[in-house]
Amino acid sequence: MDLTPEQRLTLLEADLRQTRALARVTTLLLLAVVAVAVSLWLSPREAIDLAGPAGRKLRLTADGVELHAGGRTRAALGVGRDGPQLTLFDDDGLPRAWLALGVRGTPRLALAGSDGAIRATLLASEQGLLLLNGGSGGGALLVNAREEGASLSLAHPAAGSAVRLSVDRGAARVVTEDLERRIGVGLLNHPDASGLVVGRGGGNAAPDLLELARGGGVGVLTATVDRDGVPQVELVDPDGKNGALRAE
Repeated sequence: MDLTPEQRLTLLEADLRQTRALARVTTLLLLAVVAVAVSLWLSPREAIDLAGPAGRKLRLTADGVELHAGGRTRAALGVGRDGPQLTLFDDDGLPRAWLALGVRGTPRLALAGSDGAIRATLLASEQGLLLLNGGSGGGALLVNAREEGASLSLAHPAAGSAVRLSVDRGAARVVTEDLERRIGVGLLNHPDASGLVVGRGGGNAAPDLLELARGGGVGVLTATVDRDGVPQVELVDPDGKNGALRAE
């Protein structure tokens, strides 16, 4: 049956409407597929590996970026609870070095020994702090630099001894200490007294040289020169009795 031009136009318009509807459905399906693919690609449970030469690999995860070589993780960069952190691993996959920003943006560098224990720590905040640790019961070195002054401490807890060097706006000190008996021997340079001080501190703390030079502590020997250049030797026994020899 022959169709009139008007009938042909009506059928053509109906076909076009169906084609447009099919195209819209197809587009929506494609967008849904793309969305699912992207979602899976960015899923925190998945890792994206980018292979490089000589077995090297870059891995992207929800936690950060990892660099692999020889089948082992060699470096990792991520953001932890306190801030960003870079971790470096040795040939056995053991973390050996960390560079991080901590609370309030404080930078921190930590270095570990082959046993995984932290051996060196460097901090920079209101003061600079360097700590070298020889391990449990071993020696330790602490460097502390701040606006008021600086100090260097060397200690060996197992041996029960320590040496401290400090300088600030008011005094310079060199002290050796018996940590167990809280006995200190040192040199003091202070506006009030300069000289040699030997004594046992009061309480549970190691003796403070300035305190001992001023008569604090129990059992003290001081050989000092005051601000006028007058030398003096003073002995204070544990009962607080003292004797002094002063050159007038």
